[in-house]
Amino acid sequence: MCDKVIERVKTCYSQKHAINGIVDKEKWSEKFIQGTLITQSSDFHLDSEFAYNDATDKNRIDLIRCDNGVITFVELKRIADGRMLHKTDESPEIVDQINRYKDFITKYSVELLAYYQKLYDVKAELGLPVPQIRPSSINPEPHLLIFDNWTKETTGRKIHRERLIDILNREKINFSIQTDL
Repeated sequence: MCDKVIERVKTCYSQKHAINGIVDKEKWSEKFIQGTLITQSSDFHLDSEFAYNDATDKNRIDLIRCDNGVITFVELKRIADGRMLHKTDESPEIVDQINRYKDFITKYSVELLAYYQKLYDVKAELGLPVPQIRPSSINPEPHLLIFDNWTKETTGRKIHRERLIDILNREKINFSIQTDL
């Protein structure tokens, strides 16, 4: 049954550009990357697609990690996502998004911890994969996971990476870059 579900997800989300059943890494969808990360490391990922809307903000956070009992909210973006970098050095949309998430996490950390402790307990009781240690705290800093799916190196791409890293460091955004799954 799980194999059928996984195949359906691949068909719906990541096979749009398949050639002979293979999708070029540069065309992987964010959903495909997210799903692969979750299935390959369920010992760290407790949840995905956390969404909360209030009167002023709409938050939808891609991944929720629990490492050594610490919950970290992770936003996943592909390196070429237009929200990651402008043509100028002004702060891109992702900076506002991460700062909004940080404010949300700070405001609701007590409720979020209680929610994820309950989710952990329910998943464990059902025999579903859970991290080794039950959540005991919330990391106030969201993490930006950048998936660099570029396979061909060009001068423009090198400059793009450098500018993006400079802006994220300037804005004190907690981030990492991953190139493979």
